[in-house]
Amino acid sequence: MKRKMILSFAIMAFLFVGLALSGCGSSKKSHKYSDVWSSDAEKHWHACEDKNCTKKTDVAEHTPSDWIVDVEATYGAKGHSHIECTVCGYVLDNKDFDELPAKDVTITYDGSPLSKTYDGTALEFNISDVTVSNGATPTLEWYKVEGETKTKIDNAPIDAGTYSLLIKTSADAEWKEGTLSIDALISKKVGNVNVTKDLNKVYDGQAVVLSNSDIEGNSDDPNYTITWYASSTVDPNYILTEAPKNAGVYTAMVEMTETTNYSGASTTVKFEISKRTLNYAPVFQYGDPTFNITMRHQISNSYSAIDGNSKSTNIVDGDYVLILIKFNDANVGSELINFEIDEAYSSSDNRTDYLNYVLDTEVKPAIVPKKLSNLELTTVYDGTAGRTEFVLTESDGIVNGENVKVNITGSKKWNGLSELKLTLSDGTGDEVISFVEAGDYTNYQLVEKNGCVGKITIAPKALTNLKLQTYNNNTAGRTNFALSTADGIIEGDKVLVNITGTNSQDWWEGEVFDLVLSNADSYPKETISLVENDYSSNYILVETDELVGTIEILPSVTISNVTFKASEGSSFTKGTLTIWEFKITDKMGLEAGDSATIVITVHTGSGKIELSDNNTSFTNKKYIIGSGCYIDLDN
Repeated sequence: MKRKMILSFAIMAFLFVGLALSGCGSSKKSHKYSDVWSSDAEKHWHACEDKNCTKKTDVAEHTPSDWIVDVEATYGAKGHSHIECTVCGYVLDNKDFDELPAKDVTITYDGSPLSKTYDGTALEFNISDVTVSNGATPTLEWYKVEGETKTKIDNAPIDAGTYSLLIKTSADAEWKEGTLSIDALISKKVGNVNVTKDLNKVYDGQAVVLSNSDIEGNSDDPNYTITWYASSTVDPNYILTEAPKNAGVYTAMVEMTETTNYSGASTTVKFEISKRTLNYAPVFQYGDPTFNITMRHQISNSYSAIDGNSKSTNIVDGDYVLILIKFNDANVGSELINFEIDEAYSSSDNRTDYLNYVLDTEVKPAIVPKKLSNLELTTVYDGTAGRTEFVLTESDGIVNGENVKVNITGSKKWNGLSELKLTLSDGTGDEVISFVEAGDYTNYQLVEKNGCVGKITIAPKALTNLKLQTYNNNTAGRTNFALSTADGIIEGDKVLVNITGTNSQDWWEGEVFDLVLSNADSYPKETISLVENDYSSNYILVETDELVGTIEILPSVTISNVTFKASEGSSFTKGTLTIWEFKITDKMGLEAGDSATIVITVHTGSGKIELSDNNTSFTNKKYIIGSGCYIDLDN
């Protein structure tokens, strides 16, 4: 348009100069008008083309057109329009107009709600669920929402909380900025807490221990609070200031503190501290001087059992417990009247340890027989095999004044100066000992140690106050003098003594000699001693008032002028000797009331053999052999 206006002005100027130069000398001359319109701001015309002619024709005011768009407006660039004369094209007015307004952008989200429970992973968002109306690629911005405050965070959230997701597109010439805000929520995970340790236990004097390692909680940063209750439920009236240690039923409440990602949680555990069983069942041996039928025993860590071994009581160190034990009497098998924890005495000085214990009533105190072992009994030889109703004494372990007897039996005859082992059952060379079931025997027990109950020593029987008699045989003393039952000899025993004097005094009828064990150096003392044989160990000669006894010399009876016929006697052979026995009769000189046998020892042969002291002896020492006596081996 501007170029057109310049061109028009140039043409008009050319024509004007031409007219001027030509002079148009006469008005009658015709003008040559331009076909091109000349114009100014108000009018337009056809100018004369003659030289130096300024003549105008068709002068008229402009006729304005409507606004004519020169340049259409676009997004980001303005448009341009003008008004011109519809006749001559002269531009009457022009103006710019605004660029096109940016269009709105619509963002929509068609996905699932942005919410979940905390799981330790970032909140997921799928961009494919977003539609942008202009097809632009949106950007995402996450914000942490706390009340009215929003704080931008770098990445999709992981921790529990309230969030906002801002989806937006950038503005340009054509499009406005697009935004969409979506609320997001990560809920706290429900807290869970569990006690893995079994809190039940038997009282041990120590408080219950519950540490973090004994608790399982699903929190990312668990913090636990433990509250103890002296009851089977959570009862605020029974809160304890510390973990319990005494016997009873309790409750532990464990609370897990709420954290960023977990809600708080709690659990309760009911448990029991059971009473501790005291292993205390003392056994009292009958006759124990410390025993009373009513006793209170303070329990220590151990006590000495009846077998001498130490036994644990199971009590906790430092605890104070007294046990009451009461029997009906002090005998074996006595009824146990009381066996219990003595609460009254155990609670002295405000001690309550006893509340934590019970007694094991399966094993109870008892009074047991006094054990008799290692007995060292003594008795005096009496010719028997064993002894019935042997009385035990205090030295054997019997309580003073009690009546306890035993039977000691065996298959061997007891000999003096011997020791016999006592056993409870038959054994080679042993004696069997058992109680006589009478008296106080039930309070005692025979016990073998090292294979025997003990031993019994057989003491020789004492021979004293002897009143011996012999017969005048015109000798000084007597060797192999046979003692009899009247002298204290057991029937069947053959005990011989030698009686000798130092004064060579012959024994004569009517004399009495004192018998001593030694130093018989003056009349009328004679020395007496046992002749060693199978029986001599069973006896011992004992002086009483410095004498063993006396021996009186009685008159003897001489058997003379008698011939003993072989056919009237009895005999047996011993080697080259024949031993004959004949009874003495009154016809031979036997005194009334007596009995006597003569023993004759001769060599085997024939004929008559004269008898003397060398080949004869009498069973009755009253009799001696005289002259004129023979044995006739042929008759």
